[in-house]
Amino acid sequence: MLLCTLCLVNCVLVKQARIERERKEREKQKKKDKIQRQKEQGTYLTAKQKEDRRRAQQMLEALGHQGVKLLP
Repeated sequence: MLLCTLCLVNCVLVKQARIERERKEREKQKKKDKIQRQKEQGTYLTAKQKEDRRRAQQMLEALGHQGVKLLP
């Protein structure tokens, strides 16, 4: 009886681990698919590119606050 209960508990834990692993794999694949779509559309930016854009935007805002007129 005890052995049967331990087997059931082990079986449930194994199933939960498999479900969690599959969920993580789906999330990882979803992220890869999103990046691939962005690359195909030409909208994918690396972390460095995002940081460069953020810095450039901050610089433009700072210049605007200093009264420098920027061309559209």
